[in-house]
Amino acid sequence: MTGINISPLTREWITRVGLSDVVSPIEKSDRFLFERFFMSDNDTCRYENSWPFIMQFMGRSAYKYYDGQTLMAIGLDHVDVQTVTLVRPMGVDAHIKAARLASQFINKSGCQSVIVRYLNSVEYNMFLQAGFVDRGYKYPQPICYIPEMLELRSGKWSKLRLRLNRFRSHFDYDYLDLTPKTIHLAISVCRAWQRTYKKRYGDTGVRPPIINHYVWLFSYIADMVDNRHIYGLIIIVNGLPSAVCIASSVSSQCLAIYANLSNVDIAGLPEFLIYELGRIVREKGYRMLNLGHS
Repeated sequence: MTGINISPLTREWITRVGLSDVVSPIEKSDRFLFERFFMSDNDTCRYENSWPFIMQFMGRSAYKYYDGQTLMAIGLDHVDVQTVTLVRPMGVDAHIKAARLASQFINKSGCQSVIVRYLNSVEYNMFLQAGFVDRGYKYPQPICYIPEMLELRSGKWSKLRLRLNRFRSHFDYDYLDLTPKTIHLAISVCRAWQRTYKKRYGDTGVRPPIINHYVWLFSYIADMVDNRHIYGLIIIVNGLPSAVCIASSVSSQCLAIYANLSNVDIAGLPEFLIYELGRIVREKGYRMLNLGHS
């Protein structure tokens, strides 16, 4: 197929394809636009209903489609730069407009395919009717009930209880909020995570661009942490920054966890990070944690 090289997405490319009136780069100020659309979703625990999720998935060079009634994020596929990804289409006739947009991308550029990600079951059926094909992408979202997790009473929590007890008995620990003043600690966790991950699992895909993305993401989110709607937690173990995560409200009672990195050499640390976050946010009224696409 002949056309315009879409790697990377640029303003010039958007203009040449004829979409400059409805497609533009995602800016930091677009947070409130996306949150307004998220509020219309009746799924109260949906993992994708947060600004940190959009930034984590899309990265720093993403675009958006917005025509006043419909909104979706646009980016290049993480593996195949000839594939455009439409993320979280929302609003009036989103399935119809996404299909029209996909047709423009394929017919007017070098784009080979368009993937739509993160649809619920109702949206999924609507997009099939609009002409999209099921490629088998599934995104399970484990939901943890915070009061039950913190009590650790039933048998299903026995493994978590064991790992937490071992961690607490073997290590000294503390935690800090992610802020512009502590971002250097989060970056240290990113670098250490890369080293320990490669040590344990070998070269399984953790490359510098991925680490650099996390470094950018934590830096980007740090000044948004308000310990109400957006949280950033750094765990210090034996005096060293060893774990970090971002979490964001997806409803008044549910918090979703993003960018969760821990030193894999410290047994029980990933579990402790989630448990400690649950303990902190329960005091703010949250009852559930969405653990994400895992």
